[in-house]
Amino acid sequence: MADNKRDTYYQKKIEEEIERVGIGQVYNRLKRVDPIQADKVHPNNLRRVIRALEIYDRTGKTMTDYQRTQQSDSKYDFRIIGLEMNRKLLYERINKRVDQMIENGLIEEVNHYYQKGLADSQALRGIGYKEIIPYLQGEQSLEMTVELLKRNSRRFAKRQYTWFKNKMPVEWYPITEDNQEQVFQNILLDLEGFYKER
Repeated sequence: MADNKRDTYYQKKIEEEIERVGIGQVYNRLKRVDPIQADKVHPNNLRRVIRALEIYDRTGKTMTDYQRTQQSDSKYDFRIIGLEMNRKLLYERINKRVDQMIENGLIEEVNHYYQKGLADSQALRGIGYKEIIPYLQGEQSLEMTVELLKRNSRRFAKRQYTWFKNKMPVEWYPITEDNQEQVFQNILLDLEGFYKER
């Protein structure tokens, strides 16, 4: 596709079709024309279902082929690997990581910069820093500070995942606490096969 702009007329047309016949019928069409993409997209993710059908209807290429073309048009030979984890387990790990950061001196680190008058600096506006400033100013308890840091870290992880899922041709590998070694071995084998084909 020469340009990557969305066709708002097409989008409106499909949205009207979804209202008439339901998302199931439209999603089934995507499954017929691009089963690989359909497997990656949840039926309720209207934006991605519509986008995949739009690319197919405008170019005759599936979203899968389009993404491969975009990747092959790059002057770099690359693959994007993503690790996909059960949401509950991921959030538990984020919470645990925040606890470790607190134990390892995060409050003291932020306080060091705060005492230097850097509370309003860009560096202290990031997640992990900005939540601690109100605590140092006596505006909230340590318990609330830690909970806010955990919540904001979980939200950030969710936004990152959504962005990569929607915008990038990522090859996702489901990972659990029990299969990590096997997943990493699979990734290395897949990468080896990928570069041998080049």
